[in-house]
Amino acid sequence: MVPIPVVRQTARIETKNLRYYECRFCGFEDKVLVKASGTGLSTAYGISGEAIDAARHSARVDENDMLKLCPCPQCGQRDSAHFIAKWVIAMLLTSSLAALLPIGMSAMFGDTELPGVMLAFGSVLALALVGIVFWQFFAKWINSTCSVVFGVSGSLAATDDHL
Repeated sequence: MVPIPVVRQTARIETKNLRYYECRFCGFEDKVLVKASGTGLSTAYGISGEAIDAARHSARVDENDMLKLCPCPQCGQRDSAHFIAKWVIAMLLTSSLAALLPIGMSAMFGDTELPGVMLAFGSVLALALVGIVFWQFFAKWINSTCSVVFGVSGSLAATDDHL
């Protein structure tokens, strides 16, 4: 047998795009500069464009999140309903998957001391996973203020991608 090498490629992209901002609460409108970053992975061999496309898509998603999460300079409100819904779903999925671990282990091993140990382990794992998910969303919430610059002049078609 001849081994087939599999190359893992990682692309990281940072973007600065001029976008149109409109507050859904007070109607404030402005052109803004949105800074975002994205990472893309490709495990196929020889396809470098796949990782770059994934990084661009990830940066676009990050850019949209930043645009929604930045507080309006006029009223201070954030359009965060969609972001909070994603956060709640991620928290529920993470904690339910971690809670299923001790249940599955007790079903596999029956009436031994292991289910109690696994319940404790599953609880610690659930708390750790929930903390990691919370920190990722919280960091995006905090960083949204420095990623959006208001009062920028220029054409809305300008794009500046850096690989």
